[in-house]
Amino acid sequence: MDFSLTDEQKMIQQTVRRFVDRELMPLESELLQSEGKYPTGVEPGLYQTLQMKAKEMGFWGI
Repeated sequence: MDFSLTDEQKMIQQTVRRFVDRELMPLESELLQSEGKYPTGVEPGLYQTLQMKAKEMGFWGI
């Protein structure tokens, strides 16, 4: 049985990795410092920005 990813799955994987690397990883220290301050763990304006970017890329609700 072949468990390797399809080309489409590989493309999704690469896209998600790029999103995480570009949008989330740079915020790591800020998020760790504000941990517990907000219900979502993120300042509301930043949360909305990230949410919109994720929606634009089709990630929201996956």
